[in-house]
Amino acid sequence: ANLVISVSEAVASFDDDRACETRVFIGNEPAGRIAVGPRSQERRWGARLAVGNHLLRLEQWYLPAAGDWAALDAAGQPVERFVRVETGQRTVVALKFSEEGRRHSLEVSRQPLP
Repeated sequence: ANLVISVSEAVASFDDDRACETRVFIGNEPAGRIAVGPRSQERRWGARLAVGNHLLRLEQWYLPAAGDWAALDAAGQPVERFVRVETGQRTVVALKFSEEGRRHSLEVSRQPLP
């Protein structure tokens, strides 16, 4: 994969470590889902994309204690952004949530492909 997305969250307690998933959209089209897992667990997803700029949107979803999947509120969702995929490099997007999903950071880095 030349695009890798990593998602994790700092949680306050074991009780807060409920299931979550991240839905991936590239160019406004559904591209996949990052595996369901506890919020504190780092989860990864990868894809092979053409060289160039790609519009990336990530949606964070949680499974509440009771009920069906619910999206993190709009104010807490990461903003859409372009990521660049380059020849011979892996683009790594690291999304980290904290404070019950009220804060997040998104970092993009590149690594040489083996």
